[in-house]
Amino acid sequence: MARFRGPRCKICRRIGEKLFLKGEKCYSDKCILQKRGEKPQVQQSRMSVYALQLKEKQKAKFMYGILENQFERYYEKAQKKPNPGDALLTLLEMRLDNVVYRLGFASSRSQARQLISHGHIRVNNKKINIPSYQVKVGDEITIGTEKLIPKIKEEILEKESTGVSWLVLEKENLKGKVISMPSEEDLNAIPVSVKDIIEFYSR
Repeated sequence: MARFRGPRCKICRRIGEKLFLKGEKCYSDKCILQKRGEKPQVQQSRMSVYALQLKEKQKAKFMYGILENQFERYYEKAQKKPNPGDALLTLLEMRLDNVVYRLGFASSRSQARQLISHGHIRVNNKKINIPSYQVKVGDEITIGTEKLIPKIKEEILEKESTGVSWLVLEKENLKGKVISMPSEEDLNAIPVSVKDIIEFYSR
């Protein structure tokens, strides 16, 4: 499947905020949103309603590493649910690459996709190499240790928690478990205006 292969920082500058697409590197002071001599981004107050809605849609796509057609399919599935906004975010959060990232097995979603594609991730002891695989409540996610890079293992052991209420991490066993669906509080913590995304597609 095609992916954006250009500079990740270029995406953040286009959106106007850090999306942490490069993991830990994005926390560095060297990672800035504006190049020397570059004109500042247009303020949101000067943007049209359509531009704001488009920005939120693009932000969500880039954050989760999804192309337009696949994102539209997630929207169509979400439209069949009572609360399309929460349903859309839930579908995105329950992707295997996002779960691997949330558990701390990878420092970014792109790294999580690479681990999955290379066969390092197992769901209920079954090897899964599809990043878009939808996990379910009760699923156990483990990372293979036979070819695991020592640095990745060290990062996992140093991680304090998953940061979300619907995942539990067992660092010693390099195992995580989905104990529930993402709560409303977890969904609200995602820096995306899902209301604008729904309105964008409803035009």
